[in-house]
Amino acid sequence: MPIWAHSRNVAGKRHLLVDHLRGTAELARRFGEPFGADNFCYSAGLAHDLGKVTARWQEYLDHRERNVATARVNHKSPGADLVGRVAGEYGRLIVEGHHTAIPNCG
Repeated sequence: MPIWAHSRNVAGKRHLLVDHLRGTAELARRFGEPFGADNFCYSAGLAHDLGKVTARWQEYLDHRERNVATARVNHKSPGADLVGRVAGEYGRLIVEGHHTAIPNCG
């Protein structure tokens, strides 16, 4: 059974989660290269949407595609928590910031 990253786009195509994570990781690696953080950024890119692996997220996408009212599903916390365990609070904030905004930590 495929695991999807997003619901169907206007052309009716879906995006596999594995393709989305790899693409994001490669893009993040390129952004991190100039300051020597390419490997960290690649790893954070792989982890950023781990919450989309859940059955709840996949059901959420299905409901959205069928225009069925459904509560939003938090998909950012699992990846943010994982990166935070490895890289500390700032690592967690990087993943959360990708989804929302990075708070001013002083």
